[in-house]
Amino acid sequence: DQYLKAGRGKILVMIKQIKPFENDKSWLISWLEQLYTPEGNMIRQQNFSSVISFHQNNNIDNQMQLINPAGLFISYINPVEDISDEK
Repeated sequence: DQYLKAGRGKILVMIKQIKPFENDKSWLISWLEQLYTPEGNMIRQQNFSSVISFHQNNNIDNQMQLINPAGLFISYINPVEDISDEK
């Protein structure tokens, strides 16, 4: 929903940290999102984190290779807003 609400505005995403989690197919990722109006004024800044699990598919067609050359597909993601003093 928050991405749809941006409308013609922009969302800047800055990755803060990526760490391996449990095995080589899951990662703990934290990032910062800043939402801007079409005129360039920042509306909101939020910190998020999530464990992201993925699998690799080597049997992808040529069209998909243009979009996703590594063949990585997310199988689990659950973003959670981090509540902290860094707003």
